[in-house]
Amino acid sequence: MKRTLLFLFMLAVLSLRPVMAVDPGIEDTLRIDSIDAYAGGTAVLPLYIFNDEWLGMIDINLKFDDTYLTVDTFSFAGGVFTDFSEDSAIFRDSANLVNLFMADLDVVLDKFPPSQGLLCNLLFSVDPSAIGQVLVIDSAYWPLPPPGKKYTLFIDGNSNKINPHIVPGKIFVLPPPPSYDSVLVDSVGVIPGNSVAVNIYAYNEENIDSIDVALEISSSSLVYNQTIFDGTLGALAQDHTVLVSGQQILLSFKFPDASPLPPSRDVLATLVFDVPAEIPDELVTIDSAAYSGLWPLIFHTADDTRTFTPFFARGYVNIRHSVAVDEFDEGLLPREFALDQNTPNPFNPSTIISFALPRTSDVTLFVYNILGEKVRTLINERLQAGVHRVTFDGRDDEYRDLASGIYFYRIRAADFTQSKKMMLLK
Repeated sequence: MKRTLLFLFMLAVLSLRPVMAVDPGIEDTLRIDSIDAYAGGTAVLPLYIFNDEWLGMIDINLKFDDTYLTVDTFSFAGGVFTDFSEDSAIFRDSANLVNLFMADLDVVLDKFPPSQGLLCNLLFSVDPSAIGQVLVIDSAYWPLPPPGKKYTLFIDGNSNKINPHIVPGKIFVLPPPPSYDSVLVDSVGVIPGNSVAVNIYAYNEENIDSIDVALEISSSSLVYNQTIFDGTLGALAQDHTVLVSGQQILLSFKFPDASPLPPSRDVLATLVFDVPAEIPDELVTIDSAAYSGLWPLIFHTADDTRTFTPFFARGYVNIRHSVAVDEFDEGLLPREFALDQNTPNPFNPSTIISFALPRTSDVTLFVYNILGEKVRTLINERLQAGVHRVTFDGRDDEYRDLASGIYFYRIRAADFTQSKKMMLLK
């Protein structure tokens, strides 16, 4: 009943506002992102909004699978409505429903201008038993006293009700790493004569004061070029040191005492190697080893109580003169779905992404930035079986040049989903 009265009050307040500009007529949209999450961990699910007019109220009602997900909280950090605080929102959940209610109660509408971008992040706890589940997040109705229902709704400055277009999202639940305190190295492919970017990931469950990552490269076929910290957890360190000796690399990070590295799961740094053109096909291992026999892999907690060795997962660089999906005989159909590493990688200004379809399928191929925001739609259509290649020119959907950094591309075809990372260097 209180909720119904608040809704009616909002309509009355909005009706007293000065008349706003005419709606351009473009369909307003709420898009729920699709993300990967670890069983037993936290899923951070972005909600994106497109509104072409000033709004006075945003009422979002979503449903989720409460067998595997538990709602924790939400955050407006990084969102488009910077003048609206989290304390002003009403956030609640019940059974398998979650509701986010936002209202601009000022005399003049100034909180929700025409916008396109991140609205907020919803945070869920993922049940440990959810491994392999694909959990759909979609719009739903919130029950009101009989016979009422309320759906996701926007209200503009003219008190018009807007039923936005809803794009559902999914949470793909992955098996957790053996330890949540972990360092993992990417496995990627490269054609000789190019450079290759290898991401080093850090997962930590507690505040960390310093990190030493000691690595050993199994072959001289990888020639160290540089380490990139921009856009990674390593950029938060007040000091980072890179030592290279032969086939060994030491990455050392010291975080400020006042702001240690909080619990995180992200790229710690990116190593860039050059691969000479004359190198034969080879599988190169990047493993953990004490640098010069003295400095091992360690995490040091911010409260000075523990220094420990986290779980480590080695990575590989597959040096091959041919691209994997190109190995399919041109006269035969692929036997399975496949997504290849883009080449060249890193790239500037363009790169080629190849994939294989064993049967005719509806295919999407999107490019995302490191924040998980979609920046480019490369394919969104039904394609025939076979090997396909698409060129990514380093531009977004508005054909604006993208900045240097790490990007992700994800394919979905039938039940096949896979993501890979690439780097744009200028």
